[in-house]
Amino acid sequence: MLDLRDKAIVLLLPKTGIRRGELLRIDVDDINWNDCLIREGSKTVHNIASEEWNVAGIHQGAQR
Repeated sequence: MLDLRDKAIVLLLPKTGIRRGELLRIDVDDINWNDCLIREGSKTVHNIASEEWNVAGIHQGAQR
């Protein structure tokens, strides 16, 4: 069974198309939970808003 952090990673990969290196560099501060956006660096934004359960799973995983 996946822990919450791993579940958040699994949910992010197919939803955002984010690259492995980008995913590994994401910090909790890069995630705007209100707007459901992930900023990677100064230019890349990934929208995670279309599926509410994804956002909830990612948010729970990020809290670990």
